[in-house]
Amino acid sequence: MTPPLFLKALYTGFFGVFFVVGSFAQSNFLPGSITRSNGEKLQGLIDYREWLRSPKTVVFKAGEGAEPVEFKPIELRFFEVSGKERYEAAIVKKDMETLLPEFTERTEDMPAEVTDTVFLRVLYEGNLFNLYNLRDAKNRFYTKDSVNGYRELGYGQRLVSDQYGKEYKMPNQLFRNQLMQYATDFDRLPMLRIRAERTRYSENSLLTFTRLLHNDKKKEPATARRLFFFAGAGINLSGFTIKDHLLLDGMDLSSSISPVFSAGLDWFGKRQRSAIFFRAEVNYFQMKTSGEKTTISITNERRDYTYRINMSTFSPSLTGFVTLFNKSSVRIYAGPSIAFNITSYSNQLFTEKTSFGSNVSSTRTEPNYFLFEPSWVNLHARAGVMVKDKWQFDVSRNVMGGFSRYITFGFSVSILQARLAYRF
Repeated sequence: MTPPLFLKALYTGFFGVFFVVGSFAQSNFLPGSITRSNGEKLQGLIDYREWLRSPKTVVFKAGEGAEPVEFKPIELRFFEVSGKERYEAAIVKKDMETLLPEFTERTEDMPAEVTDTVFLRVLYEGNLFNLYNLRDAKNRFYTKDSVNGYRELGYGQRLVSDQYGKEYKMPNQLFRNQLMQYATDFDRLPMLRIRAERTRYSENSLLTFTRLLHNDKKKEPATARRLFFFAGAGINLSGFTIKDHLLLDGMDLSSSISPVFSAGLDWFGKRQRSAIFFRAEVNYFQMKTSGEKTTISITNERRDYTYRINMSTFSPSLTGFVTLFNKSSVRIYAGPSIAFNITSYSNQLFTEKTSFGSNVSSTRTEPNYFLFEPSWVNLHARAGVMVKDKWQFDVSRNVMGGFSRYITFGFSVSILQARLAYRF
């Protein structure tokens, strides 16, 4: 028996709401400011997209009812999303030979360096130099000082040939030498050299070494939290279908409703709780079904079939979510999930009763009538909402995979789950 129509409409409605809201509410205007190229600073709202790549434009409006205006780097000096990120407009040179993560062999029509007007994300401002980040095809970092202006920190890999003509990758880690040029404290020079060799071409590592060069002992500003644990419970609705089986084809199997218990964690990227995040989760739920079927032959022989089974499932899963809407204290998200299920099958019983007239009959019972997979994988579509990072509600529906090991007939289950969890 498949889930009732109103329940089908329920979960269809859930997914519809999430996706419709996400498609029409992509903008996320937060308090911020822009500084125009003439030096004029304007307070207002900025459409903050938690950019994974550096933005090529920024949308600003003076107030809630104002018309949004799009600005390019050439039109601004700075823009800032209050309490989150600050960008500086700059004309920079970009190394095109050492693109990461892939290396590229130069061709005759490929310039080794290009000049571009971009928005640089401000990581640190100090008396020796400022540190910036630019993300395009490569994750780039820049410094700026009063002598050199903007300068890309060199890092990458080139394809070179040895004396025998064999090609190999040559790493370029010039950035360590570039940063050591700012080491003016000779008493700390040996220590700084050691730390420079340990510095990686990543935001956190470069920022730590930059603070060390500036002898900055101030407490580092708090970063956005990246890990959230949660626990919760909900409802599991299961509907079963059997097709093409010699005896049980067309049997009307009952659906079941049972509790589901869950616990897990969400992992966000470094960039201000980025729009893409991952969830590792464990669910426990039970399913059961039963059904009856009767056939009468042309000789008036009656056969009554009954079948029942209980299933207990321990289900670790991994989900990748994309944020559809994120404003104020509400985040709406959706994504695919893969579940690795471990299931036990109990109380499985098949009964066949054959009647010959009103007084003569025989009964055959067979436990463990079907052999199902003890471990199996399935895919789910999931969507949910977080409120104030404390509560989350989500729904999921399986779309592929099952526990049946038979190919001559189908025994499938539809699984709809709704969960409410507390985050801590």
